[in-house]
Amino acid sequence: MKYLRRYITAIGIFVVFDQLVKIIIYNFFYNVDISIIGNIIRFHQVINTNLRFGGNYFTLFRNFGFTVIINVIIIIFLIRSYSFYRSKKDVPAKIVNLIYILVMSGSFCSLLDKIVWNGSLDLIQIPRLYIFDIKDIYISIAQCIFISCCETQ
Repeated sequence: MKYLRRYITAIGIFVVFDQLVKIIIYNFFYNVDISIIGNIIRFHQVINTNLRFGGNYFTLFRNFGFTVIINVIIIIFLIRSYSFYRSKKDVPAKIVNLIYILVMSGSFCSLLDKIVWNGSLDLIQIPRLYIFDIKDIYISIAQCIFISCCETQ
């Protein structure tokens, strides 16, 4: 837990940014579709109540209590994993810290989405493919960094 405290400000900024954007969109721009890059990317708001990606396919992942518990378990796992990593490294790699901050931010945003929004206010759409929100961008960037680091090692 002591390593989480070191990054709480950065994580907090990412979480607040995600939630502020959702509040602004929900209160002032809900049901307003705006094309950003032609028909490639657009703002289109949907409250996704499937709660997890698997909720599109398995009803268990649509259960509020189950998904909140899974979310909390993931956060605890991330804290414990990073604490273990830090116990082995006195000076952690900056890229690992960045991945940790992004994934923790996305995880806390996901938990807040479930509790506050009863789902997720997805707002960026690639038509006919995906609709996602800012927390998904945090997690996707962390995944890309992680994969690129694994390939270079």
